Amino acid sequence: AARMPLPKDGKVKRILDMGCGIGQFTAALKERFPDAEVWGIDVGGPMVRYAHMRAARLGVGANFAQKLAEDSGFPDGHFDIVTSYIAHHEMPAEVSRKIVDEARRLTRMGGVYY
Repeated sequence: AARMPLPKDGKVKRILDMGCGIGQFTAALKERFPDAEVWGIDVGGPMVRYAHMRAARLGVGANFAQKLAEDSGFPDGHFDIVTSYIAHHEMPAEVSRKIVDEARRLTRMGGVYY
């Protein structure tokens, strides 16, 4: 999270971590960007529940939701930064490509997909 590149304008209001698992990277992003609205999504319900519990215990106010990374339901251009830290090795190539397309849709102009 410390090495996360910033959008060209430096503005970071919303961050999405796709395939967040237990939320370690999501929580680190929230700690680095405390004023940002940070979301972690994962297809695994138990993972998301654990991520929420873990973040609460750490006092980190990140949001978590059970969603498909390739069909998140968030609006176009909604996020300044979109990440998928450790997700792509877990899925077939065709799903991975759909996730990249979804990340492109969700990242605002000038934003960062990492």
